[in-house]
Amino acid sequence: MAKALQNFMSSFKAESTDGQVRVVCDYEDGSYDFEDMLGEPEHYSVIKLRNPYGYGDRNPVAVGTDADGLVDVLGEFDDDGTLAIRFMRAFKGVKNIHKTTLRGSSQGDWLDVIIYEHSDANLADGALAEVEKELNEVMSGEVYTVNVYTKNTGTVLATNKVTGETINRPYEEWEHLDGRGWYFGFDNPGSVIDETDLVPGGYTSDDFELVD
Repeated sequence: MAKALQNFMSSFKAESTDGQVRVVCDYEDGSYDFEDMLGEPEHYSVIKLRNPYGYGDRNPVAVGTDADGLVDVLGEFDDDGTLAIRFMRAFKGVKNIHKTTLRGSSQGDWLDVIIYEHSDANLADGALAEVEKELNEVMSGEVYTVNVYTKNTGTVLATNKVTGETINRPYEEWEHLDGRGWYFGFDNPGSVIDETDLVPGGYTSDDFELVD
């Protein structure tokens, strides 16, 4: 990775060292619903347990379908997450389940949740840890729009209005190639280039430097 791309920043512009490709990553300022970002998964669910304002939520299912009925179990145990988790393991066949606290961008921005793999699912090891990582990224608002541009060059005919002389004048312009919004989870600018599959022609972050 190019040294200039090793430090993460919220927004950046990088250009390939051959001057042919430009990547622009813009921080999206706004709030996002978990399902807006993660979709509605089939094999796991995330249930809200407690926030800074206390217990309870009108819509406790943050992500997923709650296929194994954790919300109802929590109701039976007065929102005691520890007892509910024990019950889910013992009587619902849910093996992969844990409680965690998601952290936002400020000290008072947090949310206790229970993440669990549905009893009929068979997710890979570490899958729920990745889900928790993504939830924290959305919670902290690290969401971006990424756009890729390629350089077009050529010549155009230009006429001098005084002398009437016609010459070929070189020009260059940046053409939008591809772009996508609601990206999240990048550790640094280099990972944006390497992981989005938007940059053409086999370029990697080693081929880019930050520009103004």
